[in-house]
Amino acid sequence: MAKTRSASAPSSTRPAAAAAPMVAALSIALRPGKDGQAQDEIQVFPAGEFRASDGRPEDVDTWRMDGDIARALIARFNARNRRLVIDYEHQTLAAATNGQPAPASGWMVALEWREGEGVYARVDWKQRAQAYIKAEEYLYISPVFTYDKQGRPQDILHAALTNNPALDNMEAVRLAVASALAPGIAHGGAQLLPAQSPKESKMNELLKALFALLGLADDATEEQALAKLSEYSDKAKQDADQVAALTTEVENKKEEVAALTSSAGKPDPAKYVPIAALSALQAQVATLTTDQRARDVAELVTVALSANKLTPALKDWAVALGMKDPAQLKAYLDQAPAIAALSGTQTGGRQPGGNGSQLNDEQMAVCTRMGLDPQKYLKSISQD
Repeated sequence: MAKTRSASAPSSTRPAAAAAPMVAALSIALRPGKDGQAQDEIQVFPAGEFRASDGRPEDVDTWRMDGDIARALIARFNARNRRLVIDYEHQTLAAATNGQPAPASGWMVALEWREGEGVYARVDWKQRAQAYIKAEEYLYISPVFTYDKQGRPQDILHAALTNNPALDNMEAVRLAVASALAPGIAHGGAQLLPAQSPKESKMNELLKALFALLGLADDATEEQALAKLSEYSDKAKQDADQVAALTTEVENKKEEVAALTSSAGKPDPAKYVPIAALSALQAQVATLTTDQRARDVAELVTVALSANKLTPALKDWAVALGMKDPAQLKAYLDQAPAIAALSGTQTGGRQPGGNGSQLNDEQMAVCTRMGLDPQKYLKSISQD
């Protein structure tokens, strides 16, 4: 189980910091859930400085967790955009050796930093795991994580339900192999462990299992494994940076929306006018336009009457046409000839009557319509 402390021991009492990041497992007691059910969240790391109950880590002064470390860890978790497996007794690492399946007991779906408490994971437990936890057949959660030479956790690889409360109960060879392959996940610079080992065969099997997780062939070289891990690390960092950039952009957009929302009810009077004022102005413009057209049409009709291009009987018709289409009225008047008969009297200066020496009304109308001189017309009909 993890033990926290307020300050690290003097450096003289601790081994020198490792030149490269390592992989470790840490067992933390599960808290009982409501009504004896498995809790849907677990603590992954405590806040502050902490160590395993067996005294580890030995390659750095202490492990440590704070808000900045947690946020970077959570960003890398989110950048993967997938759930993190929780198995039983770290069977994910042992499967290649013992040939047994490595079923999930649950899945970490989200991480959260709680100031003063630590990093917590929201978990989707499988039904069998819930029964085990409820019956207290499993009491501890053991995350496997990478950390750098300052003891800062860099990434969570996976986790397990376990009843081994200390790191020393986990086979050291598993951690050693994982440690040798971990530099690409953290910051690089590690060298592989010596080839000669009493458990060389088992290590080779574990290497094959890890190669399979990396999508490499069984006979892949160490350089290829380190290159693949570095590739994953770079991609995770790029994704984390992109997430951070997008988060900042979203926050900026929220501020813009808030500013627009705040100003929505307070329009700039220099740029906007009330609808009522605009409608009144439009009505005034329409009235002025109509009055001006009426004056223009009246002037056209008066001139046309004076020029004998219109008869008084056509005055109302001309006014109506001009109010509807001034251009059409003007075009008509421009083409209309002056009516000569309108410049004199219909009787040619004679008194109306039917004595044969003067034209009657009907005869004058014929002259007017046909444009004939009344005197000539009178002379022509007199001869008849």
